Amino acid sequence: MNYYLSGSLLALLILYPLTGFAINGMNLEAIGPESLALGGAAMAYDTGSAAVMNNPATIGLKAEGHQVELLLGLVSPRITVSDGSQEAHSKADSFYTPGFGWLSRKADLSYGVGAYAQGGIGAAYGTNDWVAQGTGLVERSEITVGRFVIPVSYAINGDLLLGGSLDFVWAGMDLQMVTSGGQFMDMMPNTLNPGATRSAGAVSGSLVDGTAVMMQLGSIDGINYSYVDFYDRSEFSGAASGTGFGAKLGAVYRLMPGLSLGMTYHSQVELGTLYTDAARFTMNVGMDSGVLAGGGQSGTFVNTDVTLQGVMSIRNFRWPAMFALGSAYQISDSMLLVTDVKHIQWSHAMDKLTMEFEADDTEVNRQFRGTAMRTDLWQRWHDQTVLALGTAYQLRSDLALRAGYNHATNPVPATYSNVLFPGIIQTHYTLGLGVDVVASTHVDFAMSYAPVANSTNNNSMSGSRSSVRQLHWQVGYVFRY
Repeated sequence: MNYYLSGSLLALLILYPLTGFAINGMNLEAIGPESLALGGAAMAYDTGSAAVMNNPATIGLKAEGHQVELLLGLVSPRITVSDGSQEAHSKADSFYTPGFGWLSRKADLSYGVGAYAQGGIGAAYGTNDWVAQGTGLVERSEITVGRFVIPVSYAINGDLLLGGSLDFVWAGMDLQMVTSGGQFMDMMPNTLNPGATRSAGAVSGSLVDGTAVMMQLGSIDGINYSYVDFYDRSEFSGAASGTGFGAKLGAVYRLMPGLSLGMTYHSQVELGTLYTDAARFTMNVGMDSGVLAGGGQSGTFVNTDVTLQGVMSIRNFRWPAMFALGSAYQISDSMLLVTDVKHIQWSHAMDKLTMEFEADDTEVNRQFRGTAMRTDLWQRWHDQTVLALGTAYQLRSDLALRAGYNHATNPVPATYSNVLFPGIIQTHYTLGLGVDVVASTHVDFAMSYAPVANSTNNNSMSGSRSSVRQLHWQVGYVFRY
């Protein structure tokens, strides 16, 4: 079980990364239990403090006064991957998503602060799973993204609200990844390996060149596998981390009594370089025993690990822009219908994953000291369209029942689907309720179920089939004063 609880205090929420799991690509399909219960729709009605993550204009729909909201969610994915003859089950099956918001409204002006999980992705496999390819090594990935938001909303007139927010965004990444010798050779430049197709990615740099030269000279007779390893073993952070700034713009317009339209734009966030100086890169090679001992070639080869310590930089990491349009229709005093359509520009953010490793210039790295390697893993994600539908029924003055549906196109091309980045879920069914405990206190609960989604990668070097299903719940506590 992975814990990313950071407490209810805003200071701790800012200090520690907030994490989620891939739901709409890497984006949580809903932030806030009211929105989650209504299928993720959130553009045109009051969703409480979580509105700062959805449409900031809607914070102006709340009643005058102040409110504090504490949020806790749990995302429980069940991931199964197969190579056609063996199955492996991810051990990363619990991700907690905390959040905090404070809002205030006086007349036409509303403002506040909030810190919430934005999303993420992750999987983890054991040393004996087929994913480890017989190496006895752990395969693991975790990407976490969170936001600290300062929103403001202003009522232009009785029908139009305009809003915006400034967002401080942070991201963390852990990665432990095995690449087979065949896969590594297939990613080499054609000048070093004329038969390389580079179908899954590419490697280059002085470390690759030096390895190729040793192979040509007969000091190495082959690469068995390589292993990237940067993992801080912390429940609150990723080994590689970075920050950036984003912004949101939003509007809500009352078209007629009972019917409102909402829209928002979330800017792309440039998180730059996720960086760690505690990375390791291992190549298991067949090395000449004489060269290994520091002498001349013996003609006898021994499988050995060449482990280098150094710096890993994840270059040009981005969070995508999003456009959304929604409606809220109050059919009667007791029934509300909501609908959203979102367009997430993954193609601008997830074209490739670029990692640059530089070996420390220290004696421990021997002849590879100061060498560098760049790895590009093709992602080629598509833009994603999300449809969210929901209905709420006010059963009593203090009790609301909610249900919803969320469907998204799969942004991950089957050719590049990866057992470590299984962002393939498409459909969610949601339920929830809201209860007024006393006049000033309200509690919301929501649950989302995603049935099995499948993706098959038929790449001859990295072929696999991934199946993902998921349960996600959120509970929110609201205090108004």
